[in-house]
Parts: sequence; structure tokens; C-alpha cells
Amino acid sequence: MFRTRREKILFIATIVAGIGFFVYTGVIEPMMANFMTTNTEVSVLKTELQELTANLSEIDQIQQEYQDIADYVEDDHPRLNDDLERMVYNICRQAGISNPPMDPVERRAIDDVEGYKKASIRVNFTGDFQNLLRFLEEVKKGAFVVESFNVRVGSDGRMNVTARLMRIVDVQE
Repeated sequence: MFRTRREKILFIATIVAGIGFFVYTGVIEPMMANFMTTNTEVSVLKTELQELTANLSEIDQIQQEYQDIADYVEDDHPRLNDDLERMVYNICRQAGISNPPMDPVERRAIDDVEGYKKASIRVNFTGDFQNLLRFLEEVKKGAFVVESFNVRVGSDGRMNVTARLMRIVDVQE
């Protein structure tokens, strides 16, 4: 079959090259593609982890601000004004929001605190990011507690905000 030694060496070299090609395309190349995909997924997960860590620190800050407001309401202002609608209207006006619909919720007695009630009001408005920030700043100044807060962003970039605010009021006022 082989006439010379040179043909034998050439035949063996061709076989080794063929086997090497099949190993590369069948094993090494898929492993490298899988490695690249895994590497990309790891990068995405690292980014998500960093975002979640940042969110956790924001949650801690929000909880601290909530506690500060709760302390302010309990310690410094045991007898808060009863006129929620007027107060929320002023907050909205300061935030650049005109005539938001408001829905006062029936007052409920606060457990274990005689003579005080929890008064809630629901506010719904549409505005931009600056309106939202000013609204939240004014809510904080007014010593309200935010019971629920929902923001939906429309395709035009405007925000539809529904908030339920609460204060503690003296029932004898």
C-alpha cells in the first residue's frame, strides 16, 4: 500500500490532523462557546447582585426615614390637625399638582391608644418626576405616614401616582 516511508509519515500526519480537527470542532469549540455563555451569565448575575445590594441599602435608608417620621409624629405632635383634605391639597399645590382627586377613608380607632384615631386619605395624580419628588418632600414635611404607594409610568413618560397617606388625629378636636 505505501511505497515509501515518506508516504507513511504523510498518511499518519493526515490522520492526526483529521482527528485533531474533529476533536477541536466536536469538543473544544462547543466547550469554549459554553464557557463564553456561562461567563456572560455570570457577568449579568454580578450586575443584578450589585443592584440588589444597592436596593437593600436604599431599603435601610427608607426604613430609617420611616422610623424618624414615626418618632416625630409620636413624640413631638401628639395632637395633629384633623383637616386631611386641606393639608393634602396644600401638599399637592406645593408639588405643582392641581386638583388631585382625594378619597378620605373612614377613621378607625388605633389599637391601645384611647382618644386618638388613624385618619387616612387616598390621593391620585398624574405628573412628571419632579412633581413626584416635590410631593414626597411635602408629605415628609407634613408628618404623614405613607400606607401605600403605586406609580405607573405611561408611554409619554408621565407618572400616574396613587398614594394612601395616614395621620394620627385627636378625636376631641
